[in-house]
Amino acid sequence: MAFDRDRNLLVGDSLEAQTRHVFQNLKTALAAGSATLEDLVMMTFYVVGYQEPHRDVLMTIMDEFLTPEQRPPSTLLGVQAMTYKELLVETDGVAVVD
Repeated sequence: MAFDRDRNLLVGDSLEAQTRHVFQNLKTALAAGSATLEDLVMMTFYVVGYQEPHRDVLMTIMDEFLTPEQRPPSTLLGVQAMTYKELLVETDGVAVVD
């Protein structure tokens, strides 16, 4: 989610900005477990009001954080709404660390 540690929404209302922040939060969470984005083996994206162009936005931003070879298999799901009305995207991922 695009929140800080105090649950404050950190970004505006664009899918791009929220997705970038989601990846930053994911990096932080993975680092706490001695993992990196490269350790991801699966990701799921949940996008409010999904439309086909949203996929390109997500892939472009994912490419800012991972090379195409590093990208894990991903699922993209359109949803009607999130728990907080300001949120446009949520992501979860599974990482494997040896």
